[in-house]
Amino acid sequence: MALVASLSAWATEQDNTTVSHDCVDLGLPSGTLWATTNIGATNPEDFGDYFAWGETQPKDVYDWSTYMWCNGSNFALTKYNNDSSHGNNGFVDNKTELDPEDDAATANWGSEWRMPSLEQIQELLNNCTTQWTAINGVNGRLLTSTINGETLFLPANGHLDGSTFNGGWGNYWSRTLDTSFSPQAYYLNFGSGLVRTYSLGRHQGFSVRAVRFMTYSITLPESFENGMVTCDKESATEGETVTLTVTPDNGYELETLTVTTVDATSGAPIRANVVLTEGDNGTYTFDMPAAPVTVSASFKESAPTSIDDINATAKTGQRYNLMGQPVGKDYKGIVIEDGQKIIVK
Repeated sequence: MALVASLSAWATEQDNTTVSHDCVDLGLPSGTLWATTNIGATNPEDFGDYFAWGETQPKDVYDWSTYMWCNGSNFALTKYNNDSSHGNNGFVDNKTELDPEDDAATANWGSEWRMPSLEQIQELLNNCTTQWTAINGVNGRLLTSTINGETLFLPANGHLDGSTFNGGWGNYWSRTLDTSFSPQAYYLNFGSGLVRTYSLGRHQGFSVRAVRFMTYSITLPESFENGMVTCDKESATEGETVTLTVTPDNGYELETLTVTTVDATSGAPIRANVVLTEGDNGTYTFDMPAAPVTVSASFKESAPTSIDDINATAKTGQRYNLMGQPVGKDYKGIVIEDGQKIIVK
């Protein structure tokens, strides 16, 4: 099973129809992949749906009276608040980022997708040049990676305030709260002559451009000799914790366990430098590197640990002490020889 990092991710719509959401690898240091369309859009230049920050469905009116996470005003927040003066009856939860269930990307496209964090937006801007241009008559910003030359187009989608559409600018939510003023959240804002991150009232309707991380495969043999190794996942993102469970057959023990990074194109081993940490009950964990990996293991016969573990077919004339360890003819004390207990003086 060789899985190369894919630039097409899959989600299931409410009618159980499987659909693909494409993304582009801009070579960003974090491994973040950016979707090529907005949530609710078909083409890169389409505006798509609009969401209040922390809401997962579009609506007709975007103001504080209709906002999900307040009791009618920005001084009565009921979730995502760091200042009691803005909380409903002094409510504070000190949350700084959207929970997945309140993330429009996760709710609409599945668990591998998120709204970008403020840091991910800043990483995008730091590693791309931007050009004000038009695609199919729609103005927006074309971002070109300074790392690998790949491009991403963000249309100038405007935003909704109340029921009024305000066009001409690009506005894209992050999932990051403005902790200095909890009624606001950070977003990417741009026009024909300006690109910046800023914060604005959470009740307003902005577009969402989703992100996900590069995923790499974890390959295990279909079977092992004299034991078994299982993994808690088939693929993982860089830095994700992966757990292996080792189960030797009766009379055997683990001899070697190796996790080797492999070339994503040829599948050939590159290096065996993935560090394993031993846990309880035969478990081992490692942090996923930025490459596919292959797991290998070997098992050996267990050494006897007591007299009860000595096989009755042991070599004739071989003596064992009471711990089941082989001893020489000059050993003094109680020994077992050919299944008989004797005393050597």
